[in-house]
Amino acid sequence: MSDSKLTRRKLLAMLGVTGAGALSYSLFERFRGRNTRALPSDGGSSTPTGTVTDRPQRQHTARGEGTPGDPNSPDGFDDLPPDVVDVREFGAAVDGVTDDAAAIRDALDAIAPAGVVLLPPGEILIDSTESAPSALTLEEAHRNVAIVGSGAGDRRTRLLMAPGQEEVHYAIHVTAESMRADDEVMLSNLAIDLNASEQSGVGTAIRTEGAKGTFVMQDCHVTSTRNSGIQLAGGMDADIRYCSFEHNGVDAYGHAISPNQTNRETATTIRNVYCADQRGVSIDVGTDPDTDKQDVTIERCVLKNSMGGLKVDPTSATVSVSNTAIIGDERTRIPVKMNPFDFYVGEVRLDNVLIEGGGWPGIDFPNASTLHLRDVAIRNVDNWNEERGIDRGGIRTEGVDFGSSGRISIHDVGANNDGLALKLLDGSGSIDTVVHDGTGGLGKTEGVTINEENDGGDPLEPDVPSESEVGPREDPPTAGGKWSVRRTGRTLTRPTR
Repeated sequence: MSDSKLTRRKLLAMLGVTGAGALSYSLFERFRGRNTRALPSDGGSSTPTGTVTDRPQRQHTARGEGTPGDPNSPDGFDDLPPDVVDVREFGAAVDGVTDDAAAIRDALDAIAPAGVVLLPPGEILIDSTESAPSALTLEEAHRNVAIVGSGAGDRRTRLLMAPGQEEVHYAIHVTAESMRADDEVMLSNLAIDLNASEQSGVGTAIRTEGAKGTFVMQDCHVTSTRNSGIQLAGGMDADIRYCSFEHNGVDAYGHAISPNQTNRETATTIRNVYCADQRGVSIDVGTDPDTDKQDVTIERCVLKNSMGGLKVDPTSATVSVSNTAIIGDERTRIPVKMNPFDFYVGEVRLDNVLIEGGGWPGIDFPNASTLHLRDVAIRNVDNWNEERGIDRGGIRTEGVDFGSSGRISIHDVGANNDGLALKLLDGSGSIDTVVHDGTGGLGKTEGVTINEENDGGDPLEPDVPSESEVGPREDPPTAGGKWSVRRTGRTLTRPTR
């Protein structure tokens, strides 16, 4: 083995973890490969090359059940390569009482500009600082850094925001304005709890404001914010997979994921994600009426029991939703909606989508836009609507072009199953087939051609995942697992498990 190269077998051994999960070889290679430092053959005693922040000497101190350097410890990592650090080397207590944010910041600074910061299982308390509203800020120097937790289920690493936040606050704030287009930052295998009941200020778990690069998040759980789970501002692409977002927002406001990019054209992928019980909507796309810059892809997700499932407003160039269930309860107003505007709002595609349950129409688009539907099933909607008036139909649109849409089914519309299936005003395009039952009839189709109507037919059964197929995996990728990443265009693609 040369001074600049570790064999795969040796690296896997060095990344091994007993009882706590492990870091994937490909993830390590992905971030190590961006650094100028060479991996020494002596396990880290050689002097690294390149200009990087000097890190403190490794001083493993016993903490609780085990130590970072003890491979037999339930919470211990084996000896780590030079581009991977354990936060306990920097003084993190991991006891849920001591503020460990400074230790994590020191670890990030030491590993930059590329590498992996490992967090052990357990509860890690973090607090914002006087100079910044965030506990952890990732700046230009932190390009290509990954923060990786350990464990699974209840033992997954949990970042808990300290109580008493009186102002706007974030757990993690990405402000890397000068990142390059091929740079990335990653969060993996973490639970992030903003401890909303103990805060008076507005809190968001993660906010990105970088101008370039990609924000990657996988196998994470975000909960208990007083605003949103993730706000994507600025101009970073995003790849969010196998994550869950629950109980975010207060008083009919606060979303799970908010892609609101305005700095440049961006691509956001949201896949195998579970969202439940947001006070606002699960996914909130767009805010700026002067730009149509975002391409957002939502695949194989479950959006459940929030005020709304998907909201699409200006800034969205295209929003594509496929193989996704949008499920509502008595709190759900509009499963798929736009706010009223007087200008065109992007293109929306729904393919193999189930919309079930809601007080208002299943789809309510009061703006000029393009809407393509294929194998979309809408059930049990328009049950109440005190704000905009009852009897708005299963789908209500104004000035929408349906292009060449495929099959849709609409069942059980209105409190007494007597609401109209469609209220399409001043529209265009065509819908191949409309199947409906439990309605007061097909309804209005101004300007839209319906090629076939099936009154009384069975609802479609779109191909959507179950709740057990989405959200963080109980067996997240490990050093021995098969997991790879490759870049395709502006998005990242990964094999499904």
